[in-house]
Amino acid sequence: MNYTVYLVSKDEQLRRILALYMQKEGWNFKLIPELSRAERYINESPSLWIIDVEKTSVMNFEIIHKIKIYNSNTPIVLISPKVDSADRLMVLELGIDDLLEKGFSPKEIIIRSLRLMDRAYSPLYKPQRICVHQFQNYQINEGKRIVTEDQITYRLTSKEFDLLTLFARNGGQALSREQIIMNIWGMTEYCNDRAVDDLVRRLRKKMGNLRIETIYGYGYRSCI
Repeated sequence: MNYTVYLVSKDEQLRRILALYMQKEGWNFKLIPELSRAERYINESPSLWIIDVEKTSVMNFEIIHKIKIYNSNTPIVLISPKVDSADRLMVLELGIDDLLEKGFSPKEIIIRSLRLMDRAYSPLYKPQRICVHQFQNYQINEGKRIVTEDQITYRLTSKEFDLLTLFARNGGQALSREQIIMNIWGMTEYCNDRAVDDLVRRLRKKMGNLRIETIYGYGYRSCI
């Protein structure tokens, strides 16, 4: 599949190296030297954003938030010089799909990016028909990735929508935190039980009538 990647980085060497790797993969790409300049491309639709930040800041996260608002389904890989617990929580809040600390190999980021784009766009990862769930008081349209309740449409991040759909598909079944991590994030080392709990908390907060039971020491179960 012919993917297009937007790479945002002040690091000229990193841009040059990753450009060579993306050329080998046959991807189209745009190199953007500063995150502030990325704002002019927010209304475009690349297959993936790779964003390298020199430090985590409110301004940086505001721009990333704008990208996610425009198209919540476009994967974002964030590169940071140092990753701490606060960064991980902010990444989850914004719906960023992967987080890398400086020191990675170029091949690693290519593999991670390919996995994210395949999951987002490949027919192998997509249902063969549009599926609409009636789940509790909510109607979930997987094809359009829209959730409604009566005349209310909920604005969910990509991960929030995926979690809600997972509960809808497994109504009444207990899901362990490990199962949720595998289904929502896949194999990403920065995910842990706290990430799952935080995502569930956000979903409950946005959807006041959602009935999700906590199974202490194990995971969660949705009420049918």
